[in-house]
Amino acid sequence: MYFIDELNGGNVYRFTSTADLGKVKGGQADYFAAGQTFVLRVGDGSVPNATGAFSWVPFRNANGLPLPGALTITDSNGVTSVDARNTTNLPAFKGTDYQRPEDMQIQTLSGVDYLYMTTTTTHEVYRIDLKNNTISVFANRNTINLSTGAAVGTALNSPDNLGIDHDGNIYIVEDRNGGSDDDIWFANDLNKDGDLLDQDEGIGRWASNGTGGSEFTGLYFDPTDKRRGWVNIQHPSSANDRTIEFTIPK
Repeated sequence: MYFIDELNGGNVYRFTSTADLGKVKGGQADYFAAGQTFVLRVGDGSVPNATGAFSWVPFRNANGLPLPGALTITDSNGVTSVDARNTTNLPAFKGTDYQRPEDMQIQTLSGVDYLYMTTTTTHEVYRIDLKNNTISVFANRNTINLSTGAAVGTALNSPDNLGIDHDGNIYIVEDRNGGSDDDIWFANDLNKDGDLLDQDEGIGRWASNGTGGSEFTGLYFDPTDKRRGWVNIQHPSSANDRTIEFTIPK
């Protein structure tokens, strides 16, 4: 399981269970009962927003217990757990900091998993190669806008959610928190190599939100019907939250 800390200076984490979810009798409860937790680190972790080769640095052992030197917290029920945010700021467990990591999606190509992650503050989308342990920038303000042929610039603002369709295409959902210019961008990565640098590659506006005071959130494609999906409109000025279904004619 991969998860993130939505923080300026937030990290990317991995939990590896010691159980097989398909075999444990207690289902998810037993699956998460024991396992090791790691933080992603590029180099020594001192450079924020770093790309390149990375390692997974453990701060809990396979039994879920904190490694020596890790910081712990105890909640009101007396449950003690690792303080991941502060532990992974310590030199021994240092993770690479990213700026408000928000959402993740996994894309599988030829049996290899790639994890995509938005960073809202720096207006970026990263691609993490989970087989070769490398992280790279997939899209940012230097990426070509398919409608102009020039860098997208400030037209790409505060990427938040991600979506992935049946063909493995990535969609970038903005969080402008106002609804006046809140877009979903389609990433046209023709050869699926994760760099958007080849001819005719880049990002293009796929949908725009004009609902005052709102933001798009949660873009989902129907797993059984490639022509149907949904997107949510959150906290509009009207206070009328909604889920919008969209379909593509045959």
